[in-house]
Amino acid sequence: MKAKRKALILSICVLLLSVTMVTGTLALAFDVDEKVNTFTVGQVRIELNETLVDKNGNPVDENGAPLPSGADLVKTGAGNIYKLTAGASLLKDPTVTVQAGSDACWLFVLVEETEGVDRFVAWRIDAGWMPLDAQAYPGVYCREVDATDRDLAFPVLDDNAVTVKGVNAQMLAGLTRETLPTLNITAYAVQKSGVDTRAEAWELVRAAAG
Repeated sequence: MKAKRKALILSICVLLLSVTMVTGTLALAFDVDEKVNTFTVGQVRIELNETLVDKNGNPVDENGAPLPSGADLVKTGAGNIYKLTAGASLLKDPTVTVQAGSDACWLFVLVEETEGVDRFVAWRIDAGWMPLDAQAYPGVYCREVDATDRDLAFPVLDDNAVTVKGVNAQMLAGLTRETLPTLNITAYAVQKSGVDTRAEAWELVRAAAG
């Protein structure tokens, strides 16, 4: 049993996307730190990225120029900085992609908020993600993904957006680098073979994370 469990742990893939607010400029910074840990046991590969946009939430190219109508969106792992305008709906589309050739897997996202995030922005999880256990594991959502011969993309946030609340400079003035509200989105994929339930899969994630 221990040997089987060890092998299953080695098939976990992990990605992290960190969303951090900055103070003093009335801007909302989405600082993306993408970390991938993919092992060779099993075949599960995932990506986590989002659309590159300007400070007003409009898609741009790698040089910051507006995209022509109909052009493909540019994806980034470097993050975006947004102008924070009360009531604005900002394009924010973190997406987990299970890559072609992956085995069936349990796919998780962990959404973690530091204290105060809900004072600045509102967001909802996208349809298709089911809470694992809201009381025991707050912020953990799961879905089952079949083996695939093509890339399968799963948005994390409803409507691919966050909504700015009624913020003002006074609200931001008291923030420091240490107290900046942060929203962390982490994606995990666990090979489904030999793992019967999402709860068991999550326990493997927790064990692998130490």
